[in-house]
Amino acid sequence: MQTYIQQFELLCSKKELFFQLEELTEQMSLLEVDALAVIMETRQRILQEISVLDEQIVAFCDEDEELRTALNHKCRKQDLSPELAKFYDVSLAIKATANRIVQNDEHIQMHMEFEKKRALEKIQQLNTSGPVVASRYHNSAQTGRGSRPNGFGDKWI
Repeated sequence: MQTYIQQFELLCSKKELFFQLEELTEQMSLLEVDALAVIMETRQRILQEISVLDEQIVAFCDEDEELRTALNHKCRKQDLSPELAKFYDVSLAIKATANRIVQNDEHIQMHMEFEKKRALEKIQQLNTSGPVVASRYHNSAQTGRGSRPNGFGDKWI
């Protein structure tokens, strides 16, 4: 009985982490590059926490075939005891959340590509602006490392 209480707490913690992951994933479609970096780090931390919980859950399941069957939905819920039926439900909620996250990934990927393109365009725009070009010219004139007009040899023609 104590094992099921601990296992259920682990499973509920995993479910909450998946809800947090889903919320962060939804936020990603609205954020700019700087904020995306912070969210990606947070997501990575949550995924690591989920991985630790999974290891603990698998260890419990190695000792209990009925529990593994309930968590993997390899039976009908009606065939389970009320206690194991709770595991079935929470596990199903986790899988549903994971599925929604995966479905959002394509949209998030498109958004990240858009933000990347937008950032590159800003960089290119800054690199071709008047003050930047003037500064480059000034620096090359100061150091004498300007480009040679004809591209030949070491002498100016």
